[in-house]
Amino acid sequence: MKNILYMLILPILLIGCKKEDTDLTFGATPEERVSEILAEVKSTLVEAPNGWIVGMGTSGKGGYGFYISFSEDDKLKMLSDYSTASATALVESTYRVKWGSNASLIFDTYNYLTLMQDPVPGVAGGTAARGYQSDIEYNFDRISGDSVIFVGKKYLNPLILVKATQEQQSAYLNAGYPTNINKYRTFFSSNAFTKLAHRSKDYQISFDITNKKVSSTNFSDAGSVATSASFYFSIDAIEVINGLIIDDIVIKRFKINSAGNLIAYDEANTEYPITVEAKPIFPFELYFKHNGVYNSIYTTGSVMPEGVVSDFNQLWAAQLANYQLNSVSMISMTFKLVDPRKAKLEVWFLSGTTQYLADASYDYVITGNTIKLSNYIPSVSNANWGNGWVTTAIKNYFIDAEFELAWVESSTSKSAMIGGLIKKGTPTSFYYGNVNKQ
Repeated sequence: MKNILYMLILPILLIGCKKEDTDLTFGATPEERVSEILAEVKSTLVEAPNGWIVGMGTSGKGGYGFYISFSEDDKLKMLSDYSTASATALVESTYRVKWGSNASLIFDTYNYLTLMQDPVPGVAGGTAARGYQSDIEYNFDRISGDSVIFVGKKYLNPLILVKATQEQQSAYLNAGYPTNINKYRTFFSSNAFTKLAHRSKDYQISFDITNKKVSSTNFSDAGSVATSASFYFSIDAIEVINGLIIDDIVIKRFKINSAGNLIAYDEANTEYPITVEAKPIFPFELYFKHNGVYNSIYTTGSVMPEGVVSDFNQLWAAQLANYQLNSVSMISMTFKLVDPRKAKLEVWFLSGTTQYLADASYDYVITGNTIKLSNYIPSVSNANWGNGWVTTAIKNYFIDAEFELAWVESSTSKSAMIGGLIKKGTPTSFYYGNVNKQ
């Protein structure tokens, strides 16, 4: 009997529970809260009278800067530091603010920002199928003062928007953007080696303008400390995404002052002077290790770093001539420390539309600033090494060779870190190239 009464009473109780009677903990229904958040995000974007200074991180190729102004009709206008043309020509496209798992900003038609995602390498210079590993859809993160922060849905890189002033907007819209970018490119073309001194320590500050990366390196008895971060160009500075950590400070910006000097600024806007050096402040052997700041010396394409005279140049010219006879072109040559014992020489070349690798390995021992190679093993990955795609002279150059590790100076360019393997006893003969970590 009790069970029957419960069954009769339950429908009456359910009928009495109306939607209007729901306890609204936040003073609104979930639907209303979503609408409020979307309206707040969009109105914030639209109601910046002078537009936004925007920085975007990528997982593949540093950071990129933009100037964007949003309008109420879901259209935007944009400039970018991607190229001189994109820094000058204002393009119009569309955007949406919509709800997924959060409020999202979506760039839904082609513009300079979506260009970074193009999967065809020949379009924007990204990698096949992945582009620059950047997003076109961003989750809203927070509003902080005059800034709005979004986070990429796939790659989780930040999209940082800072309100522009009227003066900054005017500079963007009157060709000031390419002028500022060129100012920094010119500065680093003749001042590649810069130093920041902090708490009785010197830090090598290096800017990779091509890949939009800045790094800090310090060596001491305790070992090396290296940090890096992506950056982008704004209308008047180099802006560092997430900051460059140097000891107990985080550098957020680099700026050339009215006297032509480079100044670093931390989160509190404290200034740190950057001094220009004639060469890297630490010897090459401290940088060049399998697990060091750099582990590779490389040349991309057919032209070695300019302004360097070495006996190796003749071997390089003969290698290119051999390729030309066979309708083949050089992609890259790299000497790389693979692990604590093994080194490799890798030569990539292009025949038609296909890339090929020819490589050899060596054992190595580093003592001080000297590296000695032994146990030469040809054709590590395939038979190309032995099929004439690397000249005998270059093969012999590295077999059982002993080199001095040293920086190489260029007579015409101060814009690149050039590392060298100088043949012991023959200072005019050295393999050289740009350096990186692979």
